[in-house]
Amino acid sequence: MKNTNKQFFYSKEALIYDKKRWSSMVGQYTDKIQKEIIKSMLFDVSGKKILEIGAGTGRFSILLSEMGGEITALDISQEMLNILKRKAEKADIPNKINTVQSDASQKIPFPNETFDFCIIINALSHIKDTQNLFKEVYRVLKPNGIFLSNYPNLISVYFPFGVIVNLRKRSLWEKVFTKWYSLKEIGKLYKMNNFRIISIKGQFHFPIHVNNKIFLYLLCFIDKIFRNSILKYIASTVFIKVIKK
Repeated sequence: MKNTNKQFFYSKEALIYDKKRWSSMVGQYTDKIQKEIIKSMLFDVSGKKILEIGAGTGRFSILLSEMGGEITALDISQEMLNILKRKAEKADIPNKINTVQSDASQKIPFPNETFDFCIIINALSHIKDTQNLFKEVYRVLKPNGIFLSNYPNLISVYFPFGVIVNLRKRSLWEKVFTKWYSLKEIGKLYKMNNFRIISIKGQFHFPIHVNNKIFLYLLCFIDKIFRNSILKYIASTVFIKVIKK
């Protein structure tokens, strides 16, 4: 694969990715909650073929493998995937996760109707051509295949930050392409690509580097309110489960 700025960014991030994002109190809580959300939305994965796009260091690939899924982890960074492999060996599941280095913004390197499930967690907002990505996900999913993704919600309490991100076309904190979506916009993309929404959950979070018990208690309280109530539509992160028509 030809080297790109994006590939270089994630390769450079690989060694510090987990510590930087998931080691603080809020980071650990976010990690735990996101895994709980995935388990609740993809509760029956045993024996299913699952593609994770933007797998990174394998937080969710390993979780789904432990739940009985047959995982293919795709990421643009081989360094990220190398860490995933080491984690899989430590978890005693080295042969249950297949890793593939590829850029998900291009053609997904698998035949039509290969997978039962596809997930993209914390990565959708960093892929420029979402329309093409959704077409490719549709192509590689089997009939009635399930697609689970999340995205930073533009129409949320963090609206001013989302506007800044979308104007700059990059993350607030990192030099990487980022886009926040509204539910209307993301719903239109699903509809255009023949996906039907099954369920939605909200997640509320503070910056993951925060290491303060007061913030953590506040986060836990707010996050529970936003999870399944009407407030999920204005949560800072929205998880959407769809099915291939």
